[in-house]
Amino acid sequence: GEVFPRIIQELTPVCKHFAVRGTTKQAKHAIRCLYVNLVDNHATVFAEILENVKENLNPESPYYRTAIVSVGHIAYNLPDKYPVHIKNTISRKVRLQNKF
Repeated sequence: GEVFPRIIQELTPVCKHFAVRGTTKQAKHAIRCLYVNLVDNHATVFAEILENVKENLNPESPYYRTAIVSVGHIAYNLPDKYPVHIKNTISRKVRLQNKF
């Protein structure tokens, strides 16, 4: 990120796409890539991903597992950054859908 800022500018949209609409492995590695390489804007990029992933957190979505992996890896890499946001998302989207 700091050494090659142009590369991370081009890589960020690709990683965002993989985190929302990629395979589970692509999502996992995209989140890790962003976490390791982003220096300044962790908050905005991961907040955008969390917002975009919400729509896929239903069992009918073809990207349901990708969404769960992305949320899980954001929580794993940034445990202190989004605890309330992730907890609310999981409890509202995943738990409530599994009850019915």
